[in-house]
Amino acid sequence: MPKKFRAVSLRSICDENYTVVVPSNNLSDDVADGEVLDEIPGDKAFFQVYPTAAYLHQAQEYIITRLDNIQRIAFAKKCPKPLTYFTSCRDFTDLDVVRIQSTARFGSDDNKNESATVLLRVGTVSILTRVIGSTMLEKRTMRFLGSNEFSLPPMQTFGEAVWLEFPLALREEVEAGGQVSWTAALHGVGHLFVALVRLFVLCDAADIGTEHVNEFEQRAKPDRITLYERREGGSGLVPEIVKVLPKVVKKAWTIASECQCTDGCPACIQTTECSEYNIVLDKRGSLHVLKYLHDLLC
Repeated sequence: MPKKFRAVSLRSICDENYTVVVPSNNLSDDVADGEVLDEIPGDKAFFQVYPTAAYLHQAQEYIITRLDNIQRIAFAKKCPKPLTYFTSCRDFTDLDVVRIQSTARFGSDDNKNESATVLLRVGTVSILTRVIGSTMLEKRTMRFLGSNEFSLPPMQTFGEAVWLEFPLALREEVEAGGQVSWTAALHGVGHLFVALVRLFVLCDAADIGTEHVNEFEQRAKPDRITLYERREGGSGLVPEIVKVLPKVVKKAWTIASECQCTDGCPACIQTTECSEYNIVLDKRGSLHVLKYLHDLLC
């Protein structure tokens, strides 16, 4: 009788793996006699072994020269001397609502004006991620050295999400002064929500994500803050997030309002997990949105 447990990986739940191979002559793509370095889960390959990536294996550095998505092979070339830089992939993620499962209203129980109501929705979203290039950063100083452009096939998954939809009246209030960015305000609140959810729900930093904003992005963003499960297939976190959301809002308002910074800092709305490097943030706008939510809940 075959031992079925041998087919189950202890390292990853992904069914498909990419193999990192150094060709025998270190130049061609002939893998017949090549050296196999490692196996990378399929859902992480585009972020770790993309073309031009500096790949470290057992203290030896390699450059990924090509990624074969048909054979699932990443071709690597051994570096003759230590590199002075490391690489980071450039990617962006689009979230689109596929199905709305439930809707709740903040403020409706107190006979609030309909135009001032915040909608809390739970549903399924499409998560489409594209890796579009890489950047080279100097190891010692983190100085930007250059960038590489390439295109990999988009990665699409579906997951559960909870999001807050805001009324147009609130956006007009935030932008009334002319110096506050509505998109940047929601971006900062999303950062803070993701950071604080972990205080009330048992989850890891990589389990929950939010939408990040690029300063050059041209696609219009909906008036919402989204928290979605990043694990394909979900892990049941969204219902738990809905239960503790009032606590998250209250804690977020306390932290942001008591922080002494003016433009946002790692203690409030900035995060090291922002794929767009915390550029599009506006603390004044984030405070306005948080106060609005806090007043509806308290």
